[in-house]
Amino acid sequence: MRAGYPQPVEKGEAICLPVNASERSVYYMLTAALMYAILYAYQRRDTMRQIEREMISAIKLGKCWHKANTEVYTNDNNASLVYLHGNHIATVTDNNVRVFDGGWQTNTTKSRLNAIINSLCDGYTCSVYQHKFEWFITDDKLIHQFENGYTFARV
Repeated sequence: MRAGYPQPVEKGEAICLPVNASERSVYYMLTAALMYAILYAYQRRDTMRQIEREMISAIKLGKCWHKANTEVYTNDNNASLVYLHGNHIATVTDNNVRVFDGGWQTNTTKSRLNAIINSLCDGYTCSVYQHKFEWFITDDKLIHQFENGYTFARV
């Protein structure tokens, strides 16, 4: 084993904190990195707003729904149309999700779109994000400039 790294512990042995300063700093650094990874994974799954949870529920149930500035309308073809402030931002069918900015590239629009993508598509490889005031789409880890009507496959 390399010096400065915690040594492996045999089953049944007591676990002790490293004795010298360099081992302690490595131990604390690894512990902090692990805690950050756990916290990031937890936050990614649970940052959806209440209104977004209700919106997703309406989409999954195929029901018409509205609350505050967000509305879901399900048409005769079983496609759910999502509106934010009266602007069309998404169309959800059984096979795919089409996203639009509704003419407004705001944080709220991006949040609603990511809630839909995280719930109905692969939320780990697909998203809408912003960098230096410009919107981008990540689809299966490939990055594209945002374009209205972009289609994600449903999982």
